[in-house]
Amino acid sequence: ISSKQNAAKAEIANIVKAIETFYADQSRYPTTDEGIEILAEGTDTWPDGFLNKVPRDPWKNPYEYISPGTTQPYEVICLGADGREGGEGENRDFTSDAWEVGDALSPAAPSPGVHLDRVGRRDRHSQFAGDRVGHLTWRID
Repeated sequence: ISSKQNAAKAEIANIVKAIETFYADQSRYPTTDEGIEILAEGTDTWPDGFLNKVPRDPWKNPYEYISPGTTQPYEVICLGADGREGGEGENRDFTSDAWEVGDALSPAAPSPGVHLDRVGRRDRHSQFAGDRVGHLTWRID
């Protein structure tokens, strides 16, 4: 994995944190039409926005955002160096859907459908989060 791919994964993690903060504040996820651009706009409770600016991937392409996502309420996507879906090597896509959860709250296995961390707090809002959540790890295929 190249340094640009690692940077894309780190940026996706930051975007996910901002989306989850937006959700906690607004009681909803951004729509596909709003995209991650709404995260850079201020609200009454977050006047500076949830992100300082709308990030671009290390190849200067915009991150894609869809809601609902494939298996989560949303998905953040980096299309790699070529900016097109699919590919290998530098052109490999990364998505927020590639997260796995290691259950940090209990020795029991995470509930089915759990893919995304919510920083160790119980989540009563998302049907995708299951009963408990844990810490983030990357699944590298």
